[in-house]
Amino acid sequence: KEIHTYDTDNLYPQRIKELHFRSPLAKQAVEVQADFIAGDGWTNETAGETIANEDGYTFNDLLNFLSLDFSLFLGLGIHFNFNGLGQIIEVNFLPFEFTRFGLPTPMGKHRNVKVSNNWEQASNKNKFDSLIDPVTYPLFNPLTAGAEALVGPGGQVLYHTQVPDLYPLASIDAIADTIQTDAEIMRYELNNATHGFHGGFFWNYPGNFDSKEEEQAVLDKVGGMTGSDGPGIMITAGDEDYKLTDSIVTLDDPTTPDLYEGIATRIERTVIQNFAIPPQLMGILQDSSVFSQAVMQDGFIYYNIKTRKFRNVMARIFKSFGELWHEGPLDFGKIKEREYETPVFR
Repeated sequence: KEIHTYDTDNLYPQRIKELHFRSPLAKQAVEVQADFIAGDGWTNETAGETIANEDGYTFNDLLNFLSLDFSLFLGLGIHFNFNGLGQIIEVNFLPFEFTRFGLPTPMGKHRNVKVSNNWEQASNKNKFDSLIDPVTYPLFNPLTAGAEALVGPGGQVLYHTQVPDLYPLASIDAIADTIQTDAEIMRYELNNATHGFHGGFFWNYPGNFDSKEEEQAVLDKVGGMTGSDGPGIMITAGDEDYKLTDSIVTLDDPTTPDLYEGIATRIERTVIQNFAIPPQLMGILQDSSVFSQAVMQDGFIYYNIKTRKFRNVMARIFKSFGELWHEGPLDFGKIKEREYETPVFR
């Protein structure tokens, strides 16, 4: 396919996106960071509310979409359509996981990217929606855009990575095992709730089964006693001389909260440290603290500072193509830092 593969199976972005969706904590951390990258929009509000494409999305909308990808993948993609004068007539958000570099030159440089929403080659995807064969686009280059637009309407793609010509590691890469643990704990809770027995009283079936039908009937009955809909029954079985009272032993109930309380705390702390997010911005109380106005304002101040470098990168990207807008250069200005709004109770 003449692509520079993203990990050995070329599915690294897809795995990362699926993994972060499986953990509410990781998903929230990515979204909080994205909120601070997008801030409160552009200082030039008129430019920010300019319609960017035929779908009606504004440049403020694009800022929000791109900030989510940048927060998770530390990279982003934008597709441009040009007129014959080399002016941009349309800007579209391109999901980062759809894009791959083409083959590099001997010096490691890339000239184009391949775009597909079905790198997995999943047969259950809608064939009318999926790009089965990746589409090739030249990388963003204003000097060649006009000539390329006269040849064909394909457009160009701005594919930003932290280091040029190298795929980035996602923001959650270092804590992938931690996020996987969080997801597995929730999976355990689900399986325990839907398939586990919860002892409340005993139901004893004496003796062996006389027929397959009898055995199946008992299995069907037992199947209805599991999970959250079950009546809380402990199942026992034995021969006709089996004495239930002689066989009862006390079992500690290894409930999920008791098993994983310490692990859940470490997961929470690890995710917060990875994104350097003040806990109050994640809705997490530390010890006996409260969500006071001062605590929230301190969190906003700190995280505005922490995410400033991301906003600066985003501003440079928008500046690079805003100057080519067909209706006249767009000066977006800077991204406004997020402000904590004091709630008003009436």
